Amino acid sequence: MIERLQNSENYCQYTIAGFPNLVYSFTKFGNLKGGNQLSLMNMKAELRRFGITQREVAEALGMSENNFGLKVNERIPMTVDEAKFINRTFLPTIKLDYLLESDGDKPTEREKE
Repeated sequence: MIERLQNSENYCQYTIAGFPNLVYSFTKFGNLKGGNQLSLMNMKAELRRFGITQREVAEALGMSENNFGLKVNERIPMTVDEAKFINRTFLPTIKLDYLLESDGDKPTEREKE
């Protein structure tokens, strides 16, 4: 049984009965104000330009390829630590500021829906 721990306009947490230490947290980006989401268009383009696959990055981060795909496509949040790791490990000649450069708060395809 899934139990909701917290819920707000921008955030919710769930746990599974019998596993109190396993907590799933979700940020509802569609409701956030002020552009709190990282823009990853440049990172995605540079990884592609250097021939680095999502599978390679996912393995280095210790996550599934699907999970990394969701992050790099801005469906779920990527942490700043993850972005720094990708920069350090795969794109060391490119400035982190450029990789995370804002798209001017243009809505993503998902946000347009």
